[in-house]
Amino acid sequence: MSTLACCGPFGALVDEAGIRGLSIVASRVGQARGFRLQTRAFDAATEASEIARRRSLPVEYRGNAKIALHAQIGMRFCPFCGTDLQELIRANEPAFDELSARHAGLLLP
Repeated sequence: MSTLACCGPFGALVDEAGIRGLSIVASRVGQARGFRLQTRAFDAATEASEIARRRSLPVEYRGNAKIALHAQIGMRFCPFCGTDLQELIRANEPAFDELSARHAGLLLP
């Protein structure tokens, strides 16, 4: 479990960053620090190749359904224990900055 966590479930989702499914990603843009709740249809490492593979299929096999491949939203409080996440970040700035540097490539535009 991540060392920067207010509770077990939060830490477990931080450890899932970049992996298919639900995760929590640390974000730092300038002096703005925060957490993002993120969901992915594919692992970040294979997303581009999966999209290219699916586009190469004949049209009749692709289907017409429009799906979200990924999404993220900012978080102010832990959804599990209610901790104010800005207070957690302020109390652990060096650890948060290290985590956000590791997560930098996982943030969505």
